[in-house]
Formats: sequence, structure tokens, C-alpha cells
Amino acid sequence: MMLLRNQRPAPRPQRAAWRVWLLIAESGTERLSLPLSYTDCEELVVLRQSVGDSPVDLIVRATALISDLERAGKHVGRATIAIAPLLDPQLTAARRMLGLSILSHVHACGQSSELVLAVDDHAGPDLRREVTALAESLVAHPGSRHAPIRVRFASAAGEPLPHSDRGLNAASTIIPG
Repeated sequence: MMLLRNQRPAPRPQRAAWRVWLLIAESGTERLSLPLSYTDCEELVVLRQSVGDSPVDLIVRATALISDLERAGKHVGRATIAIAPLLDPQLTAARRMLGLSILSHVHACGQSSELVLAVDDHAGPDLRREVTALAESLVAHPGSRHAPIRVRFASAAGEPLPHSDRGLNAASTIIPG
């Protein structure tokens, strides 16, 4: 008689996750004031929509960036989508796709995170309703269990959002020193 045992490999020691704050800024949000205190994350990565880029271009670049972070063993600890004061069906769809990409990453990683939808506090009632509806629709995603979704109405009179010295087309990385 032979005894069979299901031998599992020894679990690998888990290293601490490198937490990234991902800030995605639509074109037209350059002056949106956001608190840039990121002590709970080891790195701030800013992805800006270049002038002339379509919302689809921003989605493609953001999704590629999230994939690069995953391959590097990094985790989006906080994500902020800075929303321009524009209403457009294509922008609405792009914002939803960005939120779903972030929540899918969070769900796959199983780590806690946060998703913030930031919009100018002087935004019109239609845009406010659209952003609120976006947040409500994203709550249905399984990733929202690990990432609370907040809507933040921010002042547009603050310091400009950080950008890359390599040009607006590149994602800039700021690592606290």
C-alpha cells in the first residue's frame, strides 16, 4: 500500500508591498489643488493627458502603466483621477474605464487601496451628478471591497499638479527623500 500526500511547496516569505500613489490628470486639471502628502506610499507616479491626446490614449497609457507597476511588484496604494470640467460621452466612458482598470488591479492584488475622483469645486451641477454617478457605478466592482471610492471637490486655485521634466507625454515619478 502506498501513501500519497499532497505536498505543497513551502510558502515564500512575503516582502512588503511597494505602495504607489497613482495620479492620473486629464487635460485641463493643471491647477486643481490636491494635497500631495503621500506618506502612506513610497512613490508618487503622475500620468498627465497631453494636449491633443484623446481620452482613449489616456486609457491606453494608464493601463500600460498599471501593468508595468504590477510586473515590477508594485501596488497602487492610492489612485486619484483628476477630472477636467468637461462633459462628453467619450470622456465619461474613459473615466469609467480608468476606474475599472484601477479597481481590477486592486482586486487582483488583494491589497487595500483607495480611489479618489477629484473634480473642481466650482464644477457645474451636471458634472457633479456625472462624477457621483461614476462613483456609484464603480462601487459595484469587486475591487471596491479593497478600495473605498471617494469624490473630492478640490479648489482650482492651488499649486499646479506635478509634471515630468521629460515633457507632458511621459509619466513622472517622484520618490520622497
